[in-house]
Amino acid sequence: MRVLVVAGDLSADRYTARLMAEWRALQPELEFVGIGGPQMQQQGLQPLVPFEAVTVAGFWEVARRYGFFRQLLERCTELLPRVDAVLLVDYPGFNLRLAQRARRRGLRVFYYIAPQVWAWGRWRARLLAETVSLLLVVLPFEEEFFRRYGVPTVFVGHPLLDEPALQREPPPLSQRQMQVLLLPGSRQQEWQRHVPLLERTVELLQRNLPGIRAATVVPPGIASIPAGWYRFGDVYEALQQSRAALVKLGTSTLEAALCGTPFVAFYRASAVSYLLARSLVQVPSGVLVNLLAGGQSVVPEFLQWRARPQQLAQVVRELLESDSCATRQLEAFAQLRHRLGAPGAARRAAALLAEAMAHR
Repeated sequence: MRVLVVAGDLSADRYTARLMAEWRALQPELEFVGIGGPQMQQQGLQPLVPFEAVTVAGFWEVARRYGFFRQLLERCTELLPRVDAVLLVDYPGFNLRLAQRARRRGLRVFYYIAPQVWAWGRWRARLLAETVSLLLVVLPFEEEFFRRYGVPTVFVGHPLLDEPALQREPPPLSQRQMQVLLLPGSRQQEWQRHVPLLERTVELLQRNLPGIRAATVVPPGIASIPAGWYRFGDVYEALQQSRAALVKLGTSTLEAALCGTPFVAFYRASAVSYLLARSLVQVPSGVLVNLLAGGQSVVPEFLQWRARPQQLAQVVRELLESDSCATRQLEAFAQLRHRLGAPGAARRAAALLAEAMAHR
């Protein structure tokens, strides 16, 4: 059996690789072709393009490469007659179009890690109902949301809880280094936009806290880091050794929470991408920790023009110097872990996919 798989960022690559391994353990005859990163390729994915070519975020940034993505969609469409099913992972701008084409050809379309249409573009939930055979969601409130639109949906738990490093109790803050971890993002465009902001923030922090160390984790494709920043090889080790962090919006915010690291969230996009997102977003916060806490402002967030060095430095300093600020976040993080389910998301998802494939 051959499955076309599409995942478009580093987090999805990691989650999907684990799912592929669990799925093939149940159905050894599976073959995978499509779009994915190094970890998916280690699990046997036959890649259509270099992974770096597809890791682009933002409306404007994607629009500038419209020709490339259009050609890639056509390549995937040409493969549809030669596969038995399609597995799509997040990446909605591309994957929802591919889902429509696959469904028109009578293929089963499985979706793992739902597009966050509950935050923007709820009309797309109806598109999922028309195209998706089974939607496997990783946030607890998503199951009820998508079922209301008629999408066959199962909550399998969050794949981050399958990470061995995140299954252990994080060390207390008192045992960590006086260190701030800087996570600008996994894409080159995010580093280009965020690193100057973070450099200036670090300068202000070190002016008031001379002993504080700045550290980061460098994703593939990034050649250098600012002078004076300590470099970690593993994000979980880095988070669990840090007293606080500055984290760009996205999966990294959940990773920081599960590592028990107080943090401040931020993001800067192009002006066009930000204005479009602002007109579409229908939730009170971009930080999943806040949304899962019922919309409370557990984690401060600074977006676009509000993400300025003075503001970021001030709030990080409060986390470092005020036990009450840090404790409030840590209490919310402990509750978050229970809401995300139990370890074994990939195994549960693979069992559901194997069952669906067995009943044609």
